[in-house]
Amino acid sequence: MSHPVFLADLTYTQHSLQSEIIPHAIGCVGAVAQSRLGGAVSISLFKRPEKLAAALEHQQPKIVAFSSYAWNFRLSYRFAAAIKQSRPGTVTIFGGPNYPGEAERQAEFLRAHPAIDFFVVKEGELPFANLAAALVANDFRLDQEYDIPSVHYFDKSAMSVRLPALETRLPDLAAIPSPYLSGQLDEFIDDGFQPIIQTNRGCPFSCTFCVEGEGYYSRVVKKPRSRIEDELHYIGQRMAPRVAQGKRADLFIADSNFGMFAEDIETCHALRDCQDKYDWPQFISVATGKNQKERVIEAARLVRGALRLSGSVQSLDEEVLDKIKRRNVAASQLLEIAQMGGELGANTYSELILALPGQTVASYEETVAQLLEMGFNNVETYTLMLLYGTEMESAEQRTLFGLRTKFRVIPRCFGYYDVLGQPVCVGEIEEVVIATRDMSYDEYISCRKFALLVTLFHNDGYFDLGLRLLKQSGTPVFDAIKAVSRSIEASVLISYFSRFAQDTQDELWDQATGLEASLRDPETIQRYISGELGNNILYRYKSLAMVEAPQALSQTFEAAIVSSWEARHGAMNADQRGFVAELMAYSTCRMQNLFHDREAEPQLVTGWNFEEILDQGLFLHIGTSVWPGPVKRLAFVHDHEQKRVIHWLLDTYGSDERGLTRLVTRCNLKQLLRKPAFAAA
Repeated sequence: MSHPVFLADLTYTQHSLQSEIIPHAIGCVGAVAQSRLGGAVSISLFKRPEKLAAALEHQQPKIVAFSSYAWNFRLSYRFAAAIKQSRPGTVTIFGGPNYPGEAERQAEFLRAHPAIDFFVVKEGELPFANLAAALVANDFRLDQEYDIPSVHYFDKSAMSVRLPALETRLPDLAAIPSPYLSGQLDEFIDDGFQPIIQTNRGCPFSCTFCVEGEGYYSRVVKKPRSRIEDELHYIGQRMAPRVAQGKRADLFIADSNFGMFAEDIETCHALRDCQDKYDWPQFISVATGKNQKERVIEAARLVRGALRLSGSVQSLDEEVLDKIKRRNVAASQLLEIAQMGGELGANTYSELILALPGQTVASYEETVAQLLEMGFNNVETYTLMLLYGTEMESAEQRTLFGLRTKFRVIPRCFGYYDVLGQPVCVGEIEEVVIATRDMSYDEYISCRKFALLVTLFHNDGYFDLGLRLLKQSGTPVFDAIKAVSRSIEASVLISYFSRFAQDTQDELWDQATGLEASLRDPETIQRYISGELGNNILYRYKSLAMVEAPQALSQTFEAAIVSSWEARHGAMNADQRGFVAELMAYSTCRMQNLFHDREAEPQLVTGWNFEEILDQGLFLHIGTSVWPGPVKRLAFVHDHEQKRVIHWLLDTYGSDERGLTRLVTRCNLKQLLRKPAFAAA
């Protein structure tokens, strides 16, 4: 007899797809269990909650297992609770990183979540297969003892929590049959989910804010080369028809440090072969390695700039790095990443985390200043989240560093569903640090506003010509953004920043229980789904300002360029000021009507050859030997490839406010800026 087993990696769907990624992880868990148990089980995979709910109406699986992440735990648990209420004999299993790291808190967690029969801890393929085999052997009875490594549970018969030691990690990834090559994941490709592969697993670094920072994950295990190549070509063949139809052509790589190992170069050769044969992947989302930067750059070169190059540092302050057990690469290597990424046309980015232990406003701004000068396309600031299973989340670290936290809804993680006749109204909640011993709450809000300034005036290349002017003249970009910060109160943009600061505070709750209770109200959930609540606030205001106020952005940055330049070099002459004014008008034309009214092509009449003057470093000589040339009328247009990319972006995310908020985080916007062409007379 074949017993039905459901594996679910649920994502929210009603606002938009919260997680667009194929459920590869549960596919691997299922593949190992299927190979171990053979015909004794029949495994089905689920991503959309609606499909799982529909399947439960028609089948009665013996086991329903859920992935447990910060962004889907509450949804999964509410499904499990509904299942247990209607069918108490169904075995519910959870597994994933959203689980406390300390034994006492693990016991508290299991007692607080009675709808969970078993929790598989850490690496899950082998423990889940062992548990499934034991359940089959015991006719799925829950009144038996299950002493299985890495399987924690509350023994209801003995009224005690059992926390066996961890299972030894797999020696390599060859032991996991490919869920791609077996066809298990075909339905998700057809359903529009984006492919993800994992070529290695583990991380040798010890960052205290990361789940992989503990010693359990320090050994890196790898997948066989032939398996990687077979999977890539299998996926490419199935993505090719979608790409030809103008659909998205992304690939996610789950490795923690891609490009750091010699084998990654071989993977990039295979990826380039797929690009030639299938026109896929055109964009590769991955966390690139924290060292071996020459190899990382070679990886990006091989895939023609499709790879996002990261130089994520979290901080460049040595005291902060010491407190979070972080080892960064040398500044010279970070500079090389940024420069080479620019030459390759790759999207380069660096991330830093706000409100880290030991961080002050001064050390935060100094890190931002250094990264801006290195030339990364994007410098992103994220608020510190306290994740289950990380050292940072422990009671000891909270006390040691005086971490003060609040709670907020995770963007796009909310919805309501019907499960076996029971309403499930739910949203996900994250705990974020908003103050420490070294940074007050007001300072945190101030830094958040500065992060918005960087996002608006530096990231994505809207004003890259102005940034080039500053750098060539030895004027730090940071100075110009600080100038905007000082003048924003008198700017027409003040309303955006005032609302941003207010929304940043309004989304925070003192207690998770109150927020969780509010998310059980269908009317509240509808406000989130409609976009009234629950957006990523920073990107919401980025997209709003970009669409509604490009002229104001340009004029504000024009004034900042002039004031910061003059503070270092003395007064500009009239011709130089005129050049800067027209340079910003030129920049505005490039960024106008990217997603709305796209047929309306902005025009500019000018006599300046902006690119040539900046390329040759002639700005200082304007007014003496450099003069405007013949006046010409330029129309700013999108080429065929840009139109194609914009079409599938809007098709995927939509053109409303919430869609644009998501869109601006998912593409290289610099590549979508309009291009100048001579306008017809």
